[in-house]
Amino acid sequence: MFVIGLDIGTTKIAGTLISFPEKKLIKLISKESNAYISSKYEWERTQDPSVIVEIVFDIISRLKSYTKEKVSAIGICGQMHGILYVDKKGKALSPLYTWQDSRAAKKVGDEELSVIKHLQNKTGYDVPSGYGIATHYHNLVAGIVPVDLYKIVSIGSFISMKLSGSNQVFIDPSEGSSFGFFDPVNFEFDKTAIKKVFESIDFLPEVVPFYSIAGNDPDNIPVFHSVGDNQASFIGATEDQKGRLLVNLGTSGQISCLSDTIPEDYNKSIEIRPYPGGYLIVGASLSSGTSFTLLAKFFQETMEFFGGDTDIDKIYECLDNLEYVDIKNPVKVEPYFMGTREDPYKRGKILNIGLGNLNVYSLLWGFSEAIVLELFNIFKDNNLFDSKNDWHLIGSGNGVRKNPMIKKMIERIFCMSVTVSEMKEDACYGSALYAWKGITKET
Repeated sequence: MFVIGLDIGTTKIAGTLISFPEKKLIKLISKESNAYISSKYEWERTQDPSVIVEIVFDIISRLKSYTKEKVSAIGICGQMHGILYVDKKGKALSPLYTWQDSRAAKKVGDEELSVIKHLQNKTGYDVPSGYGIATHYHNLVAGIVPVDLYKIVSIGSFISMKLSGSNQVFIDPSEGSSFGFFDPVNFEFDKTAIKKVFESIDFLPEVVPFYSIAGNDPDNIPVFHSVGDNQASFIGATEDQKGRLLVNLGTSGQISCLSDTIPEDYNKSIEIRPYPGGYLIVGASLSSGTSFTLLAKFFQETMEFFGGDTDIDKIYECLDNLEYVDIKNPVKVEPYFMGTREDPYKRGKILNIGLGNLNVYSLLWGFSEAIVLELFNIFKDNNLFDSKNDWHLIGSGNGVRKNPMIKKMIERIFCMSVTVSEMKEDACYGSALYAWKGITKET
């Protein structure tokens, strides 16, 4: 049978056509989303959901043309944490407020507290900036919530609705948890806590079990409710999942492992995320691949200043083919160019600059080390490497797959060899595999 898997990413949207049970890639289509909406505010990161819908429908139509057989299912994953507003007919009433949006770090109300701090004081929950319920609270206080609001929804769930022609607003546990105020044990929103800060909780979508079907598309193909991109990446990159430690570097970065139970002692630098049959223990960074985008633009502007070639694609090509060479006394980088989940206003630094190390390779080396070290330290600080000899390290995402320097840096810092997952688009493949398991009941 043939299954389509979709990944609604932050900067690109990808789709795969997979043949099962062979697990063979038939076709991969990837497109830049170009959905970002320009803003005069540094803290605002929004996207146009209509652009995303148009690209998704185009990709699916093209994928269907690569097989004469009817596609058996469509699986979807999407960028997590962000929200958009819909009315009772399922129509979008707002842009997509993405996970990069930091309006929740702004001060609101008479107490001059940030949304994050206000929610923490009222409920005891640490809800980072960019998480859907924190974003919604800011919009509510700011008076910009649409009058016809029915529910908040993730972009993945919105795509599930559009593909299936449904106006019913449901959400999978993995994406529901990404909004904040989620009980990872019972797989539901903590409505008691939410009622402490909201007059009504009617804006919340209903949480459905894993492997639930949203409906059928116009060709009568079952469309599964969207899962989180982190969970889909883990599914796609780690078939034999126990003892696998996944380092995923794309626009953002995650380090993840699967657990049957919730650890007793952990700090807020890691999250416990719902996962089919268990829990994902996750450490997440904001910058990751975005750090290299920042560096590439700096190189482009430098070359332009001196009258050189300013083709950004050539710069990215050079970055993607960097070979690792160990160097002494490189610059040191703190890669907090978009802040952290705990402190959105924290900023990056370039340190240890001397007369002999302010050069291109030293910068690239320092940036590569920093984005890997940030994830490593999250797990180290939570004592999750105590059984390191039992780990098998998997690398996924274009940051690992395309960049030899990053792959070698991971091995150097983790002191383990890295196996790069075979599928080029792990989240796409993971969403297809998820749908295949759902439709064949092999869960």
